[in-house]
Amino acid sequence: MFCGRGAGSNSYSGLTTINSGNSLRIGTGSINGTLGTGSVSNAGTLSFNRSDLYTVTSAISGAGALSQIGTGTTTLSGSNTYTGTTSITAGSLIVASTGSLSSSAVSISNGATLRYNGSSSLASSITVGGGGSGRAVLGGTGTINSEVALNSLNDVLSPGNSPGIQNFTPSQTWSSFTYDWELNNFTGTTAGVDFDQISMAGALNLSGRNYTLNVISLTAGNVPGDVPDFTEVDTSWIILTASGGISGFDDREWLVDTNSFSALGSIAGRFTISQSGNKLILNYVVPEPSTYALLLLAGAGWLLLKRRKFAL
Repeated sequence: MFCGRGAGSNSYSGLTTINSGNSLRIGTGSINGTLGTGSVSNAGTLSFNRSDLYTVTSAISGAGALSQIGTGTTTLSGSNTYTGTTSITAGSLIVASTGSLSSSAVSISNGATLRYNGSSSLASSITVGGGGSGRAVLGGTGTINSEVALNSLNDVLSPGNSPGIQNFTPSQTWSSFTYDWELNNFTGTTAGVDFDQISMAGALNLSGRNYTLNVISLTAGNVPGDVPDFTEVDTSWIILTASGGISGFDDREWLVDTNSFSALGSIAGRFTISQSGNKLILNYVVPEPSTYALLLLAGAGWLLLKRRKFAL
């Protein structure tokens, strides 16, 4: 039985039991505190409160709840079968490809992140956002097998792990959300490797009027920076597919934010979003040479007029 805070570095390999009504908190908000390596039987509450990267290899079972409350990142790599809720109120919770949350309802608070990479689908309910400041982020490469309500620009989808494909099985209705879309090879054509993509087996209904696509450039090392192989030619990427079709799309309701996009040299083109059948397409459109020349002449004329005004 446990009830308290764990600030020590534990290496025992036996069973950890948390009885109903009791709680075990790993860490005190810094880099201290570890579980043992054995399995965990949780009928109470297991919380993680660290500020660094911490991996839990233990398999967690029972009817108890799990909470990510620290500012760091906790990775669950075990096969977890616990049925209590998973609450992510701060920092990040990552479910590794060897891990699972198959029976736990999940809530992601504003200012927190879940990256689900589990090999089995996440079929229980997922609540994204719901008060407070900051962004509630749902990412990863695992399959989401439940309907997810997205109704705020603070509700964020971030496919993969820079970059990757985020998979949804059932049909979805999203009235408002932000899509963090990453690109690490401007001329690359492979979704999940060169750029992000959302893949949906069902249908997508875009029922609202407020959506943002953040175009984020990554280096070849997958860190923010100048995108490799940038070239001034018309280019397009499939950023979302829905096998059941897409309804409600209107490009006027989408803001394409390029504040996080950079490339070596000048950037003359612009990004737009369009629909083609059951796909959403991100387009990079380069002006015709005559149009580009007119833009340059207009800019030069404005500078000349400005200089004449200063000279008067």
